[in-house]
Amino acid sequence: MNLRLLLLHLCCGAFGGYIAGARFPRLTSGAVGDLCIGIVGGGIVGHILQREFAAAPYSSELSVFLSGVFGGCLGGALLVFVFGSLRAVINKH
Repeated sequence: MNLRLLLLHLCCGAFGGYIAGARFPRLTSGAVGDLCIGIVGGGIVGHILQREFAAAPYSSELSVFLSGVFGGCLGGALLVFVFGSLRAVINKH
């Protein structure tokens, strides 16, 4: 795996997690928590999307970059949403 692409996934995941936490205040884990959760989600989903959509031999640099940005942001936001939802359900009981 390319180190620059991994850093792109992690940074975009942190951004997506932070934005998701700001957008859904009931699901936030705090700024630092959202950043950490977003980094993990961005790394996982960004890597999956990069391998599925941008690993073809004919893919351009732009498609690799866009799949990294989209996958990182989406993964960070999704993982913050999932953890926040689970935490809300557990705290209700």
